[in-house]
Amino acid sequence: MMGAFAGRVVLITGAARGQGRAHALRFAREGAAVAMCDVSAPDPASMSPVASADELSETASLIRACGVPALAMFCDVSDEQAVAAMTASMLAKFAAIDVLVANAGILPRRQDAWAVSAGDWNRTLAVNLTGVWLCAKTVARAMIAAGHGKTTTISSTGGMKGSPGFAAYAAAKWGVIGLTKTMTAELAGHNVNVNAVCPGPVATPMVLNSAFSPSAAGQQGDPAEELARDLRAPDAAVDRRRSR
Repeated sequence: MMGAFAGRVVLITGAARGQGRAHALRFAREGAAVAMCDVSAPDPASMSPVASADELSETASLIRACGVPALAMFCDVSDEQAVAAMTASMLAKFAAIDVLVANAGILPRRQDAWAVSAGDWNRTLAVNLTGVWLCAKTVARAMIAAGHGKTTTISSTGGMKGSPGFAAYAAAKWGVIGLTKTMTAELAGHNVNVNAVCPGPVATPMVLNSAFSPSAAGQQGDPAEELARDLRAPDAAVDRRRSR
């Protein structure tokens, strides 16, 4: 199959649905073999229901329908041993990892910073920041050995400014930007590129559900727009004119 990524092998975390599935399908349509993972298990810190095993299987079927190989795996990206096992499985099947999209993440319950439990805080950072680091560092070793590679981390506009009601999420996404900048410098000499993407609100199941907003249950309002309003709210803690 011809395409911009023909012959390349891509790993996408959190690929069962939403942005992860969209990334996976775009790479598949460009000819890449796609390995993907999702946790597909309840997460007590997540405000919205996590993706199911059936959704992960459906993504794999959609990838194969594009005429390229697919490998679907279950993985909690906050678990170092699980990430290592996932990477080993991918290398055993495809013998390469050319691209990583570190997309997996959760949206915690909306609470003021002083009301967040230590458990919810730690779990959010474990998935949204530590999980990105674990995947990026594990894949970096394979990319260094191959002499090339590209990693894209998924941060958020919430990682560039305050996000009222989502302190742990904003802190994690801000951390992803710092991690990305650091790994960019560290891996440049190995011909490995590391970049971050910072999406604004995206209408995915993470946002479009009744846990996030009554509008998803049929009431008035747009949950994606509600999140957008939160992300546009004035940030008293950061003066962007002086930020670097």
